[in-house]
Amino acid sequence: MARISLYPRPTFVGFMAQRAMHAFHGSPTVTMLERNRQGGFTLVELIMVIALAGIVVVLVGTALNRPMKAFMDQRSRAELTDQAAIVLDRITRDIRLAVPNSVRVPDSRTLDLIPIVAAGRYRANVTDAGTTGRYDPPYCEAGEICRIPMLGPVDTEGNDTPHYLIIYNTGSAGNDAWQANTAPVRASISPKVFTWQVGGWSENGTLVGNGVLTGDFSEEAAFRFASASPQHRFYLASEAVRYTCSGTDNSVGQLVRRSYPRIRSNLSENIDDFTQGQLTPHVMTQCSFTYDPGTLTRNGLVSISLQLTQNDESVTLYRQVQVSNAP
Repeated sequence: MARISLYPRPTFVGFMAQRAMHAFHGSPTVTMLERNRQGGFTLVELIMVIALAGIVVVLVGTALNRPMKAFMDQRSRAELTDQAAIVLDRITRDIRLAVPNSVRVPDSRTLDLIPIVAAGRYRANVTDAGTTGRYDPPYCEAGEICRIPMLGPVDTEGNDTPHYLIIYNTGSAGNDAWQANTAPVRASISPKVFTWQVGGWSENGTLVGNGVLTGDFSEEAAFRFASASPQHRFYLASEAVRYTCSGTDNSVGQLVRRSYPRIRSNLSENIDDFTQGQLTPHVMTQCSFTYDPGTLTRNGLVSISLQLTQNDESVTLYRQVQVSNAP
């Protein structure tokens, strides 16, 4: 029995007309294959995009590499310059606050000096032995307490810690503070026995100064300073300081500051107790000291050269420090 369709079979002409209408108005029944072709991309296109993106990244990185490297190099140089300047400032301050004629350069890698703790003006003293007259330069009896009046106030309060007393240190033979360990009873530097008190002080009921220097010579030999100071100046010191460029052959090393509680001509860590601190956290590749002693017409001059290195960057600083050697 034949099946009868209620819908007429579409003809070829009708089919083409329907496709044309869909193309004109937009077809809501686009096949899956057509949709994939419209929204995707091929492997060749993906490779081309990756290659182009890589080229762009390389060009941008190359363009930014030099500015970034220049910035990092400048930062390293600035850090090295700051560190070297701090070290030179420390050395400069110590030189300017050193006892006159105490700065010395034993070799090109070493700088020695005696820092001033306090200073003032003294008056000729009398002894406790009952002798008449005053001693200028001051004189201290063996086994006695030596007292020297101060005419002017010192820069600090009184101190009960024993110090060296230095008067008219010219640096010449017999008046050289560095020769304290071999000097005879007459020298420019006393044994380390002097303390001081600030305030009015009297001798036999008479006010003679604004303070007193007191030296305990109960276990010391008699001592007299080699020369009197024309301006009656005195200096108190407690230690010697040495700056040393460590390392070998002036190559890689550190700049070290050592403090020695005993002042002597030969400062050595093998002989004396000392404390030290490294002043250059970065690598030091060059360091030198020179000293030109002063004359009657000009001051002394210390020249310092310091080179620091970090991350293949080096900075060299050079400084000259005037030294006033008026004792």
